[in-house]
Amino acid sequence: MSRTPVTQQPRPTTGESLEMKWVSKLSRGYTPGGVPSGLGILADTDHLRVQQTLDTLGVGCNTNNTYTLSNKAKEKIFEAEEYTSCCSRFWCGPARRFDMAIKNEEGEKILHFVRPVRCDACFCCCCLEKIMIQTPMGDVLGYVKQKWTFCGATLNVLNSEEELYYTIKSPACPCRCYTDLFFPIEDDQGEEVGMIRKQWGGKKLYANMDHENYVIEFPEDADIKMKAIILGGAFLVNYMYFEMT
Repeated sequence: MSRTPVTQQPRPTTGESLEMKWVSKLSRGYTPGGVPSGLGILADTDHLRVQQTLDTLGVGCNTNNTYTLSNKAKEKIFEAEEYTSCCSRFWCGPARRFDMAIKNEEGEKILHFVRPVRCDACFCCCCLEKIMIQTPMGDVLGYVKQKWTFCGATLNVLNSEEELYYTIKSPACPCRCYTDLFFPIEDDQGEEVGMIRKQWGGKKLYANMDHENYVIEFPEDADIKMKAIILGGAFLVNYMYFEMT
């Protein structure tokens, strides 16, 4: 296979505030290569933490999921909000269609993820999982699409021309509880170059098990656009395996 040349942090302990300060230097101007305004900070980011906000844990059908995205220093760099109808949440559950907006400090949308309704049957080889990563203006940056396999799942990370850059591999039997789960990101030689790690946050008496807490470790050679696409893939992994509402 030829490859185009590359030209839910843990929950806070008692007394630790959930509030994060924004990184003030982000989202000014445009990045090279037509990347949307606001994504330039990803150039220096090799590690993202994604955490569902407490006020949307175990929400009803009228409340959308929201997430905080932070860097290694626990500085908030983005927010994410899902837009889904009540009927979709009720009837389709985690297989539902959704639009996900990634927002900057001013609440401006800088990325848009679109996932169609999918079949979540284990052995279904049609209607496979996929997500499209767009700019707010509708320009496609890339896709993450499932390739059917008999055991576990393989997600292809594709650019806007649907050229393969990476694959994300799932465990054969992912478990939601009591352990971290690892979804390696591999290059075209099958070498692990990055990771999506779902973190087990511990048993909580005040919330159900539907809470999302994971870390994305980007490949060293990934550019800004590819990091945005991998971020979309991380949300797809979340809804495939861990979303319960």
